[in-house]
Amino acid sequence: MCITAQAELLDRIVAVVNDDIILQSEYETELRVVIARLQATQQQLPSRAQVAKQVLEQLIVKKIQTQRARNAGLRIPDEMINQALATIAQRNGTSLSQLPAALAADGVDYATFREEIRQEITIQQLTQRELSGNIRVSDAEVERLISQGNADQEYLIKHILLTLDEDAPEELREKKFNLINTLKQRIADGENFSKLAIAYSNGAKSLEGGNLGWRNLAQVPSIFSDMIRSLEVNQVSDVIRSPSGFHLIMIEDTRGNELPEQIIEQYKVRHILISDSDLGTDEENKEKLLKLKQDIESGTDFSELARLHSQDPGSATKGGELGWSVTDVYDPSFAGVIKTTPIGEVSEPFRSQFGWHILEVQDKREKDMAEDLLRNRARNALREQKFEEESLLWMQRLRDEAYVEYRL
Repeated sequence: MCITAQAELLDRIVAVVNDDIILQSEYETELRVVIARLQATQQQLPSRAQVAKQVLEQLIVKKIQTQRARNAGLRIPDEMINQALATIAQRNGTSLSQLPAALAADGVDYATFREEIRQEITIQQLTQRELSGNIRVSDAEVERLISQGNADQEYLIKHILLTLDEDAPEELREKKFNLINTLKQRIADGENFSKLAIAYSNGAKSLEGGNLGWRNLAQVPSIFSDMIRSLEVNQVSDVIRSPSGFHLIMIEDTRGNELPEQIIEQYKVRHILISDSDLGTDEENKEKLLKLKQDIESGTDFSELARLHSQDPGSATKGGELGWSVTDVYDPSFAGVIKTTPIGEVSEPFRSQFGWHILEVQDKREKDMAEDLLRNRARNALREQKFEEESLLWMQRLRDEAYVEYRL
């Protein structure tokens, strides 16, 4: 009876999230992992209770996102998980087959780790699917960023966010405003920024001490840009109001970020896409592309098949043509296949975040791309910044619309 009672206590429900639950065991495991990771950074930590509160909130948000992915029918194939795990293994000097033993040596269960990677990829795919179509960067925005100068200057930024809807009641608005000003004063009085970010921030990087990493001005929300330019290293900003809430930022360091080698490789590529919105299964979509590849190799015109079958609206009418470009502008899976496919050959079907593809590398060249590189970097940075802003607002909406009941 004693053992049974302990098991029931271990797996009691700590939160109800819509039609799902978070168990005590899941919560405690995540809390131990987060605390161990934070301790390894040797930064000051708030109380265990404050970290625990943040961990539970992040588990709730992940649960909401995975529910939405499930309801949308989003499934991540095993080969995509294996590809991600192989990359992790390679980065750590081992192979996919040796990864389970390497994880076990660190006390990490392989099945649990694999499921965490599946969840991360699922959330990434969901976010891309829901938001990427809303992100637009104009040529004027790119030129304006370049004209500001110091486009290669980077800042090591820390961030605290207290989320607040624009239509929040005055009482809550005043409460959050008083808290953010209190935090600003505590930091000015010498209290550790990261410690307070872990304890209070609602930002995506709260459990990393609010550390946003190295970013140039295009990679931060536009409302931060002027403030960042005026801040000294280790100076905390004034309170910043945005549609997502109240913010504080601090610059921990700065550095120049010179452009890479100007002579770069460009590839002329065309492709056929069967997107995730297609009703077919992964296997059916893969088989469809295998048949198209065989038709092309038998003499059928690639361009004609792309016009008939490709679900990429930007290139299908052009016969699948993507033109000349560097691989950096593509999805990593797509870029990897470009680099390994000989000129004039059609690749095997492969998966990216957009669906299943085959591609042909038509030609390859070297070009001096100094100006184009600068513009591509600026455009990508602006796109990332807009995507991050939209992602934060989207997650807030999901959280606000969800039914959450705390059982702790």
